[in-house]
Amino acid sequence: MPVASIKQILPSDKALWQAVLTIYRAAFPDWEREPESTVTERATAGRYAVYCATNEHAELVGFYILDINLTPNYATFCFLAVAERYRGQGYGTKLCCDAISRFHNEYKKTAWLLIEAEDRQALFYGKHGFKKIDIPYQIPMFDSLDVTPMHLMLISTSPNQTHIPGDCLMELIQHIFITGYQLNANDARKQQQIALIPKQAQLLSWPQ
Repeated sequence: MPVASIKQILPSDKALWQAVLTIYRAAFPDWEREPESTVTERATAGRYAVYCATNEHAELVGFYILDINLTPNYATFCFLAVAERYRGQGYGTKLCCDAISRFHNEYKKTAWLLIEAEDRQALFYGKHGFKKIDIPYQIPMFDSLDVTPMHLMLISTSPNQTHIPGDCLMELIQHIFITGYQLNANDARKQQQIALIPKQAQLLSWPQ
């Protein structure tokens, strides 16, 4: 069943917004799920751009969220989810490609599109042009003080970029941990991650 449209929505689109939250709850475990109040507040304020895909019957099939940050200048591909009944039909690929296209065409002031991905998802995103930043990377869990390993990946506006300077990477990760995960600046999880950043990090095609 083809996608009829992918459009940005706001929490004021009450029916669609509740449908997005329903998919969100079903798709992500507690440790990975940002509080719904935070998602709603950031979408209302314009920090989060939430895009929904509907089919030809106007049924919501999935969504993704971009977190747009101009200082430092990057966007985070926060969440992508497809309703369970529509999985395996190519909707995830359509949503991913739409996000990449918007990054290149609508958010031209941002230098990088970043995503955090587990092993299986990293293979998916790697096939769509994301490169793995070659560092050990662990993200804070939303429901505990623990961390979990992830791949930190990016698409650059400079297609031939092969490395990212450590100082740029430090600024990005600090911003993600403090404003994204809402950690204190002195949080041990942030400090441990910062300590793992080299002077420059290689960008690897993925899977290798």
